[in-house]
Amino acid sequence: MNKVFKSAILLFLLAAFVGCSNLSNPIVDDGSSTEDTENSVCEDCKGNSQLLAIVPTSTSYEIYPNQLVQTISGNCNDGQFPTSYITWQMTNDSNQVIVKNSGSASVYTGQSTIVNGQDIEGIYFCRQGRFVMDVEMPGVVSTAGTGGLGGNTFTVKAFIFGIDEQGGVHQAAISRNYRLVPKN
Repeated sequence: MNKVFKSAILLFLLAAFVGCSNLSNPIVDDGSSTEDTENSVCEDCKGNSQLLAIVPTSTSYEIYPNQLVQTISGNCNDGQFPTSYITWQMTNDSNQVIVKNSGSASVYTGQSTIVNGQDIEGIYFCRQGRFVMDVEMPGVVSTAGTGGLGGNTFTVKAFIFGIDEQGGVHQAAISRNYRLVPKN
């Protein structure tokens, strides 16, 4: 057989064992990377919540006194779901009170999507194995807001969700924490 014919057979066999989409096999086996993620279309794909993951590039950020927003990014795995999204919530470390979340942000609001007829605000997408989200500081109520952390330290938890074909929402078992500390 010639090399072209052998190569064609090999490609056909490899394609037969790939899942419903390009998302079926993470590039690395720690669940941190995939191919494209938003609105992948495939038949019979149910997704796998055990593959949903966020892998941060950094876990600690220094915040200036008047800073309005902190961009947080990293790698992500959409778990082979046709749609996946990421949200965040911010907790004051001194009293463990949730002070803000991606849905309550007033200026840096992210995007929205509809799940089972319900509008979900403040989401960020896992795209091509990466995510970028804007985390609004606690004192921000407008672009003229005070910003910063007011001398406190906060923890931002990021959560990733997958939405299956029937509209079922699946959450990763592990969230990721990011520390926001005042810059001296």
